[in-house]
Amino acid sequence: MYAGAIFGRLKPAQNVANASGEWNTYVLTLVDRHITVVLNGKTVIDNEFLEGCTGGGVQANDTLAGPIFLQGDHTAVKYRNIRLRPVIAKSGGSVR
Repeated sequence: MYAGAIFGRLKPAQNVANASGEWNTYVLTLVDRHITVVLNGKTVIDNEFLEGCTGGGVQANDTLAGPIFLQGDHTAVKYRNIRLRPVIAKSGGSVR
């Protein structure tokens, strides 16, 4: 798989990664077991069901709280400007 994939689980619809050496921007939204991945402004995984831990998971029990594991491509990878925000239910049950 390529940039935007969920390791061993979900393949992105298209490869919109920037060239090597250029920064990529991701927005990941995980609600229950559904994930949306936006890479460089394009939705590459759209509200897909995420079944269980990935092959790179730190622990096998995916019902327990645990760390977020950012994985690169097995070479030097840098991350910057990481922000985590909870999804909050609005009145009426929808999320934002």
